Amino acid sequence: MKQESTMTSVHSQLLETLEELGSRDLEKFKHALLHTKMKEGLPKIPRNQVETADKDEIVKLMVEIYGQRCVEVTKDILERMNRTDLVGKLSESWNLLCVNHFIFVSPSEVHFVDKHQCDLKANVNNIGPILDKLLEKGVIRQEVYDQIRDTPTTQEKMRKLFRGPLKSGGQKAKDVFYQILEKEESYLVDDLKRKESGAGAIWN
Repeated sequence: MKQESTMTSVHSQLLETLEELGSRDLEKFKHALLHTKMKEGLPKIPRNQVETADKDEIVKLMVEIYGQRCVEVTKDILERMNRTDLVGKLSESWNLLCVNHFIFVSPSEVHFVDKHQCDLKANVNNIGPILDKLLEKGVIRQEVYDQIRDTPTTQEKMRKLFRGPLKSGGQKAKDVFYQILEKEESYLVDDLKRKESGAGAIWN
């Protein structure tokens, strides 16, 4: 019963998020769902089930096929669409759902960088030295470094960093990034740690 209740709540959350998309953005979302390279272990949803699906049908498909990772997939696609407003809202409601359903995992299973991705993108200011050290540590290549440095705003620099090197570099890249953050953005990291309340809540 608890699992069924959780699934129903997740469905409601995702549907509420997709309701914020206009018809054009919905088509972009469906296109990304069909063509984006999914994370390891996640299958593609069959094209014929997506192309004519409405918002409710898309959510049902995602919950059925991706299970507990459907929220992760949704946030990933919205991030690519530059709908960080919806990513933030979904993250907040997801965290609240996890707390209400008493669903917890060991903090080590959810990387600090992933858990606080939205806050980091919005609040990191000292991006220059961070990129310099990521280049020095081999997390990013010179070409990628130059591309990110040439990006006009700090938030967009952070988005490119998350979409590219941190995503492809996996756990090791995130570990290095976190160590750099502790030095270059110590006040922000300390504030985010206080918000964690000692546990990383997520449905797993």
